[in-house]
Amino acid sequence: MTHRAPTAPAWLLLALPLVCGCATDPGGVPEADETVEVAFERPYWGRWDGGPHDSLRTVVRDSVSWREYWIGLSVRPEQHPTAPEIDFSRRMVIAASMGLRPTLGHRIDIDGIRREGDELVVDVTSTYPDDGCRQPRVQIAPVHMVLVPASSLPVRFRESPTQAC
Repeated sequence: MTHRAPTAPAWLLLALPLVCGCATDPGGVPEADETVEVAFERPYWGRWDGGPHDSLRTVVRDSVSWREYWIGLSVRPEQHPTAPEIDFSRRMVIAASMGLRPTLGHRIDIDGIRREGDELVVDVTSTYPDDGCRQPRVQIAPVHMVLVPASSLPVRFRESPTQAC
């Protein structure tokens, strides 16, 4: 006596994704007009107060550009530690810098990253001291760097300036 595995009617197999709520596009790839949050990592080396003297928004996708960017973070490259190793086949660096500022109280933050259609959008908040704040006159150049999954999509930075004391 042979046993035959039970089979489900064809209509049940076709309806199963609809019933369980798992009717998504193949591979979980978002639609072109869909907005999807992108997870990012804030590494220990990702925040500096001695960054580039120019205000920059940068995407680094390869090791040569990474070494050049890293050296440019310091006024004295000879005193700068070696650039952290990054596997650019899996990740890339997104960086935002304010440029040279005359006092403490300036800060720049990458607050969020999302895919909107066919581009990545990076939310950047630049914080400036309020007019009434008394800040020590110390030149700084704030920069914030994050790691995200590697992507060939174009990147657009969305700026949000704010003031705080």
